[in-house]
Order: sequence, then structure tokens, then C-alpha cells
Amino acid sequence: MEICFDDVQDNVLIIKASGALNSGSAAEFRESIGKMVDIRLWNIIVDCSELDHLSLYGLGVLVRLHKQMDEKLGEIKLASATGSIVTILRRTGLARLFKIYPDVQSAREAFKKVKKTPLILR
Repeated sequence: MEICFDDVQDNVLIIKASGALNSGSAAEFRESIGKMVDIRLWNIIVDCSELDHLSLYGLGVLVRLHKQMDEKLGEIKLASATGSIVTILRRTGLARLFKIYPDVQSAREAFKKVKKTPLILR
């Protein structure tokens, strides 16, 4: 798997994932994104246009990343997912968890529309 940090704009990180997200590449993916989370980039778009294969292990990494972003009031969005990737997400029920957009620009626009704010308890 090749991971390319494509762009950062308006505090949204765009990651282009190509090849396969599986047990062999998941650690690198998780570590690379972890560095971005450490510098407070908590809104992430994963451009899946060149992602050929997504294994169950890779799905687990995406779910953990989603949980991590949610805890920080951030979000992960998937863009440009191919038919096979969308099929896997639907069959596993994860299409309900992840917001999937037809392209990166649509996902970027969605970040502009909705801002999460922390709940303040008194």
C-alpha cells in the first residue's frame, strides 16, 4: 500500500490510499495517520480511488480510526470508493458508519457544512 498525504486545507487532511489495505499494510497506515492525529488533524478524508483491496483487517483499522476521530470530535470520510470497496462496506454494515462521498471535493464540502462542537456540562 502506498499512502500519500495529498493535501491539508481548512484543517482537513486528505490521504490518498493506493493498493491494498490489509494485514501487511495496516500498521503503516495506522502509524502514518497517528502522526497526523498527534498534530491535531482530526478531520480526515481517505481518497479510495486507487485502493484496490480492503481486507477485514483493513476494515478494523478504519473502524478504530473512526472511533479515535469521534472521541476527538473529528471525523473520517471516505471518498471515491470503487464498487468492490463499497460492496465490502455494505456487506459488513460499515457503510452506515462511514460517510462515503463520490469524490474528494464533495467530502471536503461536507466538512465545511457541519462542525461538531463539544458538549459542555454545567
